[in-house]
Amino acid sequence: MNENVKKWVERLDGREYGNELTSDEITELEALGLVVVFGASDDFCEFSGAIDDEVGCFGGGDIYVNAEGLIANNMDMFDSFIPESSPDYVHIKACWDCDGYSWAYETDIPHENFEIFDDGDPYCRGIVFSIADMSKGESVK
Repeated sequence: MNENVKKWVERLDGREYGNELTSDEITELEALGLVVVFGASDDFCEFSGAIDDEVGCFGGGDIYVNAEGLIANNMDMFDSFIPESSPDYVHIKACWDCDGYSWAYETDIPHENFEIFDDGDPYCRGIVFSIADMSKGESVK
């Protein structure tokens, strides 16, 4: 596992909802080629670092990304938005109300988990991964 991923998980673990990352940290993550994925509110998934985006996923759902970024957040959109010439995409599942968290994420991309709290209660089990490791995940194309 990428040592930078492990270091970032240690830095992020235990942060409070709304104070996940500073702009300087996002810049540092981008320079390292790392992506942090975490929940926001009851309907958004945030990507920060080497991928900077957000996607609506009320109630959970499927998210498709590649090293260039987010492409879609459900299979209908995926089928209609992926040009044949596009690189492979990998899947991230956003789980709502899962394992004691409002948000948790599952993926085949090699990653590490961290916890975000909301007023001391578990809120999100986020993930950190390296763009370089995306090709090691299960491709959906």
